[in-house]
Amino acid sequence: NPEHAFFELPDEEQLEVIDPASVFTKLVAARQQATESLSHVVPGTPIDASWGPVVKLFRNSFFLAPPLWARYNGPHDLEWQCVDFGESQIENVPSEKQGVYGILIKSGVTSPPHGDYLIYIGMTDRQSLRERFRQHLRKIDKIEWSQVKLSEAIQLWHRHLRFCFASIDDISIISDIEAELISAHLPPCNRKFPAGVQSMMTNIWG
Repeated sequence: NPEHAFFELPDEEQLEVIDPASVFTKLVAARQQATESLSHVVPGTPIDASWGPVVKLFRNSFFLAPPLWARYNGPHDLEWQCVDFGESQIENVPSEKQGVYGILIKSGVTSPPHGDYLIYIGMTDRQSLRERFRQHLRKIDKIEWSQVKLSEAIQLWHRHLRFCFASIDDISIISDIEAELISAHLPPCNRKFPAGVQSMMTNIWG
Protein backbone atom coordinates (compact mmCIF):
# COMPACT_ATOMS: atom_id res chain seq x y z
CA ASN A 1 0.00 0.00 0.00
CA PRO A 2 1.71 3.23 -1.11
CA GLU A 3 0.16 5.14 1.80
CA HIS A 4 2.16 3.01 4.25
CA ALA A 5 5.42 2.84 2.31
CA PHE A 6 8.53 4.01 4.12
CA PHE A 7 10.16 5.16 0.88
CA GLU A 8 9.47 5.36 -2.81
CA LEU A 9 11.51 3.44 -5.37
CA PRO A 10 13.07 5.80 -7.92
CA ASP A 11 12.49 5.43 -11.60
CA GLU A 12 14.99 3.25 -13.43
CA GLU A 13 16.52 6.34 -14.97
CA GLN A 14 17.37 7.60 -11.49
CA LEU A 15 19.11 4.43 -10.36
CA GLU A 16 22.89 4.63 -10.41
CA VAL A 17 24.51 1.52 -11.85
CA ILE A 18 27.50 0.47 -9.78
CA ASP A 19 30.37 -0.68 -11.95
CA PRO A 20 32.75 -2.86 -9.87
CA ALA A 21 35.62 -2.16 -12.23
CA SER A 22 35.10 1.58 -11.85
CA VAL A 23 34.93 1.33 -8.08
CA PHE A 24 38.11 -0.71 -7.94
CA THR A 25 39.91 1.63 -10.31
CA LYS A 26 39.01 4.55 -8.04
CA LEU A 27 40.30 2.64 -5.02
CA VAL A 28 43.61 1.92 -6.72
CA ALA A 29 43.86 5.57 -7.76
CA ALA A 30 43.22 6.65 -4.16
CA ARG A 31 45.99 4.40 -2.92
CA GLN A 32 48.40 5.62 -5.57
CA GLN A 33 47.53 9.22 -4.68
CA ALA A 34 48.11 8.40 -1.03
CA THR A 35 51.50 6.95 -1.87
CA GLU A 36 52.41 10.04 -3.87
CA SER A 37 51.30 12.27 -1.00
CA LEU A 38 54.00 10.66 1.13
CA SER A 39 56.58 10.43 -1.63
CA HIS A 40 58.38 13.47 -0.25
CA VAL A 41 59.19 11.86 3.07
CA VAL A 42 62.80 11.57 4.15
CA PRO A 43 64.34 9.71 7.09
CA GLY A 44 63.15 11.24 10.33
CA THR A 45 60.01 12.87 8.89
CA PRO A 46 57.62 13.28 11.85
CA ILE A 47 54.58 11.00 11.88
CA ASP A 48 51.30 12.42 13.13
CA ALA A 49 47.60 11.55 13.07
CA SER A 50 47.22 12.76 9.48
CA TRP A 51 49.16 9.72 8.30
CA GLY A 52 46.44 7.36 9.61
CA PRO A 53 44.05 7.35 6.63
CA VAL A 54 46.97 6.98 4.23
CA VAL A 55 48.66 4.09 6.02
CA LYS A 56 45.30 2.36 6.50
CA LEU A 57 44.99 2.02 2.72
CA PHE A 58 47.93 -0.40 2.75
CA ARG A 59 46.52 -2.75 5.37
CA ASN A 60 46.52 -6.45 4.53
CA SER A 61 45.92 -9.73 6.38
CA PHE A 62 48.34 -12.63 6.67
CA PHE A 63 48.03 -16.11 8.13
CA LEU A 64 51.08 -17.38 10.01
CA ALA A 65 49.86 -20.82 11.09
CA PRO A 66 52.51 -23.22 12.47
CA PRO A 67 50.19 -26.28 12.11
CA LEU A 68 50.12 -25.65 8.35
CA TRP A 69 53.89 -25.36 8.26
CA ALA A 70 54.19 -28.65 10.16
CA ARG A 71 51.97 -30.56 7.70
CA TYR A 72 53.90 -29.32 4.66
CA ASN A 73 54.70 -32.38 2.57
CA GLY A 74 56.69 -30.85 -0.26
CA PRO A 75 60.43 -30.76 -0.94
CA HIS A 76 62.65 -28.76 1.39
CA ASP A 77 65.64 -28.72 -0.95
CA LEU A 78 64.34 -26.46 -3.71
CA GLU A 79 67.05 -24.08 -4.92
CA TRP A 80 65.43 -20.67 -4.69
CA GLN A 81 66.72 -17.55 -6.41
CA CYS A 82 65.33 -14.03 -6.01
CA VAL A 83 65.39 -10.93 -8.19
CA ASP A 84 63.94 -7.47 -7.80
CA PHE A 85 60.54 -6.98 -9.42
CA GLY A 86 61.45 -4.96 -12.49
CA GLU A 87 62.17 -5.02 -16.21
CA SER A 88 65.92 -4.84 -15.58
CA GLN A 89 65.82 -8.30 -14.01
CA ILE A 90 64.10 -10.20 -16.84
CA GLU A 91 67.36 -11.65 -18.16
CA ASN A 92 68.13 -13.07 -14.70
CA VAL A 93 65.07 -15.34 -14.76
CA PRO A 94 65.45 -18.62 -16.72
CA SER A 95 63.96 -18.64 -20.21
CA GLU A 96 63.97 -22.42 -20.61
CA LYS A 97 62.93 -23.61 -17.15
CA GLN A 98 59.58 -24.19 -15.47
CA GLY A 99 58.86 -24.38 -11.77
CA VAL A 100 57.30 -22.60 -8.81
CA TYR A 101 57.66 -19.02 -7.70
CA GLY A 102 56.63 -16.56 -5.05
CA ILE A 103 56.12 -12.80 -4.95
CA LEU A 104 56.98 -11.07 -1.71
CA ILE A 105 57.14 -7.58 -0.27
CA LYS A 106 60.46 -6.54 1.21
CA SER A 107 60.65 -3.30 3.14
CA GLY A 108 64.40 -2.86 2.72
CA VAL A 109 64.60 -0.96 6.02
CA THR A 110 67.08 -3.35 7.63
CA SER A 111 68.62 -6.68 6.76
CA PRO A 112 68.00 -8.58 8.99
CA PRO A 113 65.26 -8.34 10.11
CA HIS A 114 63.92 -8.11 6.60
CA GLY A 115 60.20 -7.67 7.15
CA ASP A 116 59.38 -9.88 4.15
CA TYR A 117 55.74 -10.71 3.39
CA LEU A 118 54.86 -13.49 0.96
CA ILE A 119 51.78 -12.37 -0.99
CA TYR A 120 51.52 -14.89 -3.83
CA ILE A 121 52.65 -18.36 -4.87
CA GLY A 122 52.38 -19.58 -8.43
CA MET A 123 53.69 -22.17 -10.85
CA THR A 124 54.36 -22.65 -14.52
CA ASP A 125 54.64 -26.02 -16.23
CA ARG A 126 54.25 -24.85 -19.81
CA GLN A 127 55.59 -21.32 -20.05
CA SER A 128 59.05 -20.47 -18.85
CA LEU A 129 59.63 -18.77 -15.52
CA ARG A 130 60.84 -15.74 -17.47
CA GLU A 131 57.61 -15.44 -19.45
CA ARG A 132 55.53 -15.75 -16.29
CA PHE A 133 57.66 -13.04 -14.66
CA ARG A 134 57.01 -10.84 -17.69
CA GLN A 135 53.25 -11.38 -17.37
CA HIS A 136 53.26 -10.27 -13.76
CA LEU A 137 55.35 -7.19 -14.58
CA ARG A 138 52.58 -6.05 -16.93
CA LYS A 139 50.26 -5.76 -13.93
CA ILE A 140 52.23 -2.70 -12.80
CA ASP A 141 50.42 -0.67 -15.44
CA LYS A 142 47.25 -2.68 -16.06
CA ILE A 143 44.79 -4.45 -13.79
CA GLU A 144 44.27 -8.09 -14.73
CA TRP A 145 40.73 -8.81 -13.57
CA SER A 146 41.27 -12.58 -13.34
CA GLN A 147 43.92 -11.82 -10.69
CA VAL A 148 42.57 -8.62 -9.29
CA LYS A 149 43.99 -8.97 -5.75
CA LEU A 150 47.46 -9.68 -7.08
CA SER A 151 47.20 -6.87 -9.62
CA GLU A 152 46.25 -4.43 -6.89
CA ALA A 153 49.14 -5.55 -4.70
CA ILE A 154 51.63 -5.26 -7.55
CA GLN A 155 50.47 -1.73 -8.32
CA LEU A 156 50.73 -0.77 -4.66
CA TRP A 157 54.08 -2.30 -3.79
CA HIS A 158 55.88 -2.97 -7.09
CA ARG A 159 58.88 -0.88 -6.06
CA HIS A 160 59.31 -3.12 -3.02
CA LEU A 161 58.64 -6.55 -4.51
CA ARG A 162 60.90 -9.54 -5.04
CA PHE A 163 60.28 -12.41 -7.45
CA CYS A 164 61.64 -15.67 -6.04
CA PHE A 165 61.67 -18.85 -8.12
CA ALA A 166 62.81 -22.46 -8.07
CA SER A 167 63.16 -24.39 -11.30
CA ILE A 168 61.89 -27.97 -11.35
CA ASP A 169 62.94 -30.40 -14.08
CA ASP A 170 60.10 -32.89 -13.57
CA ILE A 171 57.09 -30.86 -14.71
CA SER A 172 54.68 -33.60 -13.59
CA ILE A 173 55.20 -32.67 -9.91
CA ILE A 174 55.16 -28.87 -10.22
CA SER A 175 51.45 -28.46 -9.51
CA ASP A 176 51.68 -30.70 -6.43
CA ILE A 177 54.56 -28.67 -5.04
CA GLU A 178 52.66 -25.45 -5.67
CA ALA A 179 49.64 -26.87 -3.82
CA GLU A 180 51.81 -27.76 -0.82
CA LEU A 181 53.39 -24.31 -0.73
CA ILE A 182 50.02 -22.56 -0.98
CA SER A 183 48.54 -24.79 1.72
CA ALA A 184 51.40 -23.99 4.08
CA HIS A 185 51.47 -20.23 3.57
CA LEU A 186 47.93 -19.19 2.50
CA PRO A 187 49.23 -16.16 0.55
CA PRO A 188 46.70 -13.30 0.67
CA CYS A 189 46.74 -12.68 -3.09
CA ASN A 190 46.10 -16.25 -4.17
CA ARG A 191 42.55 -16.74 -5.39
CA LYS A 192 42.44 -20.54 -5.70
CA PHE A 193 43.45 -23.09 -3.08
CA PRO A 194 43.55 -26.91 -3.00
CA ALA A 195 40.10 -28.38 -2.34
CA GLY A 196 40.38 -29.02 1.40
CA VAL A 197 42.13 -25.72 1.97
CA GLN A 198 39.48 -23.93 -0.07
CA SER A 199 36.74 -25.25 2.18
CA MET A 200 38.73 -24.19 5.23
CA MET A 201 39.17 -20.67 3.82
CA THR A 202 35.48 -20.46 2.97
CA ASN A 203 34.74 -21.32 6.61
CA ILE A 204 37.22 -18.71 7.86
CA TRP A 205 35.88 -15.92 5.70
CA GLY A 206 32.26 -16.98 6.07
